Amino acid sequence: MKDWAAQQAADKAVRDQERSARDRADRATRAGTSTVTMSGFLNGTADQLAVSCGHNEYSGGLGVTVELVDPTYFGGPGALRGFNFEIPGGGRDGTYQLVDDGNFEALDYSIDIDGDQEGWCFHPTFGPGTIVVSDGMADVSLVFGASGSERIFMHGRIQLGAR
Repeated sequence: MKDWAAQQAADKAVRDQERSARDRADRATRAGTSTVTMSGFLNGTADQLAVSCGHNEYSGGLGVTVELVDPTYFGGPGALRGFNFEIPGGGRDGTYQLVDDGNFEALDYSIDIDGDQEGWCFHPTFGPGTIVVSDGMADVSLVFGASGSERIFMHGRIQLGAR
């Protein structure tokens, strides 16, 4: 019975490693000219960013998911894996000041940090949020918060992917 359990664990480890390699290759394929800089609770800059976009049927906005090709340690509790945000108006060119209009979904704006259970998200009460879209690029400035008083200030220049 021990041999069977050990073989199952070894097989699972191989499958997990293969899946991880496929996922990384996918992120590397989608990496473009996007960059992000974080300061505050996290500090650093990354430029290997894989971007995917999709229409949010509920809000009408453009949901943007950004992943680092290789998670990168910026300080704090773990490596930065990525973040997501939404561009109102379907992502058309323009300047968007993010305000709480009563329908604001903070979970549409979050940061993914390996091993962190804080639940970092953007909400206008944490600080200003602005997204400027022009010619397929989004200039994004957001302030993220969690349960404590710490803040993460993010500025990204994101090349919007296929829509």
